[in-house]
Amino acid sequence: MQNYTLRSHVRACVDGANLVFLDLRLDRYRTVSARGAPRIAGLTDGGTEASATERSLLTLDLIERASETTAPIARRPRAPEQKLAYERGLKPTLGEAASFFATCVRSSLALKQRRLDRMLASLRHRKAMVQTSGASAERVAGVFEQLRPWYPRRRVCLFDSLALMRFMLDRGLAPTLVLGVRTTPFSAHCWIELNGVLVSDTSDHCASFTPIAWV
Repeated sequence: MQNYTLRSHVRACVDGANLVFLDLRLDRYRTVSARGAPRIAGLTDGGTEASATERSLLTLDLIERASETTAPIARRPRAPEQKLAYERGLKPTLGEAASFFATCVRSSLALKQRRLDRMLASLRHRKAMVQTSGASAERVAGVFEQLRPWYPRRRVCLFDSLALMRFMLDRGLAPTLVLGVRTTPFSAHCWIELNGVLVSDTSDHCASFTPIAWV
């Protein structure tokens, strides 16, 4: 049986009986039966009736033939149970306020491109370049939450996660942005983690999603 791997612009995960693909270039999801999918190292063992699905996934440019040296697809645990305790009653400095608003503007502009691949690549590069500091994650996240109502954009998980991650990177912290999916019924969500602690949203909500991409 032919072995496959994901194309470089694609991420995937198994959620229950379903195999979910995320095309980062098109910002588009596709779900197939995990039992009927071809063999993808780290994800599926290959079903006995995978030929039709195999042809479809190849046509959609979601998978490609794997070589003997291709590494299995990595999986990430679901969201951690522990939630970061924000500092309350803060008085943000002028520097923090300026960084917050600049971060929100940059995040809004990034989302207008509707290219998840470029957005994640930018975050990956920025994260690799960050000079870690002794900044308090509790304060940084607390400042973001305190200033957030002043930015005129409704709460949406992708924008808020992107802006929060950029804000934390600017303050010398290196969090992880996680995109997750749930297939019954289908839903997508994202959140921020730092050192095994959930920074945004609630653990009960995030834990119901299977991570599909992260940076």
